[in-house]
Amino acid sequence: MISVLKCRVLLLGVVLGYAVFGERLSSAADVDYFTDNGLDNAVASIQYPSAEQFNGKTYIAYQGPHEDPYVCLYDHTKQVWQGPVKAGVSWLGLTPDPTDHKDIDNHGKPALFVDSKGYVHVVFGGHGGLPMLGENLYGTPGSGRQIHAVTKNPEDISSWEVLDNIDPFGTYDQIVKMGNGDIYLFYRHGSHRSDWVYQKSVDDGRTFAAPVSVIKHKPQQSDPNTHDAWYAWFCEGKDDTIIVQYIYHPCLIENHNKQRVNVYYMKLNCRDGSCENAAGTSLTLPVTKEAADRLTLVHNSGTTKVNHGICRVDETGTPHMFFRSSEGSVRYTRWLGNGWQKPTPVTVPESKGQDGDMVVESPMVIWLILKGSRVGGGTEVCWWKTTDGGLSWNRESTLIASPDKGYGLSALVRNPFVLGRSDSPLARGQFIVEEDDYASSAVYRKLRFWGGTGFVGRPEAEAQVVHRHIEAEKELKGKVPEETPYQRRRARAAANVGED
Repeated sequence: MISVLKCRVLLLGVVLGYAVFGERLSSAADVDYFTDNGLDNAVASIQYPSAEQFNGKTYIAYQGPHEDPYVCLYDHTKQVWQGPVKAGVSWLGLTPDPTDHKDIDNHGKPALFVDSKGYVHVVFGGHGGLPMLGENLYGTPGSGRQIHAVTKNPEDISSWEVLDNIDPFGTYDQIVKMGNGDIYLFYRHGSHRSDWVYQKSVDDGRTFAAPVSVIKHKPQQSDPNTHDAWYAWFCEGKDDTIIVQYIYHPCLIENHNKQRVNVYYMKLNCRDGSCENAAGTSLTLPVTKEAADRLTLVHNSGTTKVNHGICRVDETGTPHMFFRSSEGSVRYTRWLGNGWQKPTPVTVPESKGQDGDMVVESPMVIWLILKGSRVGGGTEVCWWKTTDGGLSWNRESTLIASPDKGYGLSALVRNPFVLGRSDSPLARGQFIVEEDDYASSAVYRKLRFWGGTGFVGRPEAEAQVVHRHIEAEKELKGKVPEETPYQRRRARAAANVGED
């Protein structure tokens, strides 16, 4: 077994193209990935969490063949893996699986939570919801169907059932579990021109209240072709609050565009359902573009394209965030009490396509785990750290890097397993990494679990599973599998608002 000390040494000196092993006993037959059947963009930070630890087991959800949700678990005590197990059937699935990633919708990736009794839940499958599902009261329909599935038995991923208790019109599912056990399911209620809403459960997800609109979509009075639309990220704050970072999308009905500008912040008070900005000024829900500009603006990007990042709080409840910028490198900022700190680039400008998450150790010490392009080509995943409240940043370590592979990251594992180890920011910084081999045209991805000190190994024979799916596809000879909503490849009607 590689010791924690050796892992830390390797962490600082990882060789490009290699990764650090951690936690489980490694043998010559072990690989540093736990499955190879992730489909295309199998995990992402905007559908989250992808993983949660409960009772010594980390449950991991991801997008697999046919865009269906798959779940694995890692038992930290026994150091063994289970799965992957298919947890449901996505209405976004095509058959056979596409060979071109452009034919994969990628918006119905599963978000996962474990309830207080140990039942594992996933929400998946929506890119706004098909018009055939009825009237969308909060927006515009799209494709797929938002579905909620749960295990039939606690702490057992072998069998699943659907709970028909959430609206079908959804995408970008985000699940916030509060300290008192309340569950908030946030999502965009349709395709681009739709409100962001939440549904709340107080009984471990067995029932959900009706949607509550948080951020409002609407056409602009001066230009009805331009619709106020949004991308948002929600996270538990301090003292029974939920914090929100959101980005504005001026969505054109004709000649659709992909422009995203400006960064905003607000806070929901779960005790009474009220909302306020960083300074404590009350807001009326749902927040409109006019109110957002006047009361919640963090950064006016002008015409520079930005995109969502992550927002978390420190021990005082102060928000810290980063967001992506088309100018290169993510930008970090924090609330200073009377205004927002000037956003600071974290990495070099040449590092494009960044995404990740953050661990706030203290008001002045923040860690960012970021994937991004590396000098010379390829991608790297690195820890970045500031000790002066984000004014300057240093690369602390490189976890994995390659000149001919791309990597994608999930958001951090909820309630990560740290028993028997120092409860340090790095130990709590656990996540899933997907790998895209540029030399291969395949749409299937290897997935790795960074367990805090290294990638958790698995016997190769257990991790290599996608070949069985490929053989089963061949046997179907192009037929649609029975009792599935899959459509034949290229037959799917596209969402009416572009790719996002």
